[in-house]
Parts: sequence; structure tokens; C-alpha cells
Amino acid sequence: LPNGLGFGIGARWRDTYFHNFDRTLVIPSAVILRGNISYSTERWDVLLTVENFTSEDWFLGSDPIFAANSLLLKAPAATGKLTFTYKF
Repeated sequence: LPNGLGFGIGARWRDTYFHNFDRTLVIPSAVILRGNISYSTERWDVLLTVENFTSEDWFLGSDPIFAANSLLLKAPAATGKLTFTYKF
């Protein structure tokens, strides 16, 4: 965009999968959206990134191959990160 402005948006899709060998624990599919907006000048840049800005419920699972149990965690809702870069 003109005047140093920029933005972006992207999606990550996770399909439904079984989380254990017995196929009794089913993790639902999810679409996680990420967006960012930035402003740049010759001397500095500012970037704001927001992950999962729709607060989709999704889960992080460990691989059950190396453990007797299956660790399953609910992923965080919307999270953000603000980055400031000064060029010298």
C-alpha cells in the first residue's frame, strides 16, 4: 500500500484426525486465521500480528508414538504481537 502501510491475512486449516491408536479420541477440524498490519519508514517499522483473531477452538496434541499417554491441550484464543524495529 502507499505511504509505508501494509497488511496481510492468511489461514491455516487442520483436518479432523484421530489422536490415539484406538481411534476413540477425535480432534475436530479447524481454520485458524492470522492477520497483520504494518507501517514502515526509512528509520523504523511497526508490525502488529494477530493469530486466531476469530477465536476458533482448536487443539494441540502430542504424538502418541513416544509416550503411553496422549497429551492434548486447547490452543490459545486470539493472541497478538507488536514489533517495533529501529534501523540504525
